[in-house]
Amino acid sequence: MKFQELKKNLKKDFTGFKTMKVALLGDSATQFLAMAIKASGYNAGLDIELYEADFDLVYESLMDADHKIYKEKYDNIILFHSTEKLLQSFYKTTHRDQKEFFVSIQNYFETLIGFIRKNSSAGIILNNFNEINDGVFGNFASQTASSFIYQQRKINVALQDLAAENKNIFIADILSLVNSAGSKNVSSAKWYITSQNSFILDFLPEVAKSYTDILAALSGK
Repeated sequence: MKFQELKKNLKKDFTGFKTMKVALLGDSATQFLAMAIKASGYNAGLDIELYEADFDLVYESLMDADHKIYKEKYDNIILFHSTEKLLQSFYKTTHRDQKEFFVSIQNYFETLIGFIRKNSSAGIILNNFNEINDGVFGNFASQTASSFIYQQRKINVALQDLAAENKNIFIADILSLVNSAGSKNVSSAKWYITSQNSFILDFLPEVAKSYTDILAALSGK
């Protein structure tokens, strides 16, 4: 389904659908993803009341105990983190510390999750990271601890472990979706630079469905 076709669902009648309050926070632009998730909710029989947080204020929003996310008691919180921002953070890390980059990212997520749990009973949906190989180490990247792709794979494993060990944490498997479609068919460097959107519009229905499938399951469907 193309994005424009999915978008038509927003004008349809959601009467009788189960209502679910969902907060969406991202470190990149999420306005199109927000539309796709709400529209995809129609296909899942959900009327998603979606709150979209301000651009790239995930940490600041979630670490504020007085934020509306906590005061308005959302059913689920979606945290969308892009590989592009992850790569930028990696490049800002000293070469000596790049070997343990995954630890800092794991600590970041554990901090967020810990604070959310203190202030909310909402389900937490994270995404794993689709791979970007910067090509610095070529074929040796997968065996070089200071390479980005090596660290990225360790981060994805750490996220899996977080979800396995903690109740109410779920993973939207974006990595598998990208691997299936092919990275060249889902993203564009030019599109990201000009819009700060990680994925092209016509891949968003697939991304949104991965979230609404989880939401539908949590709603009992």
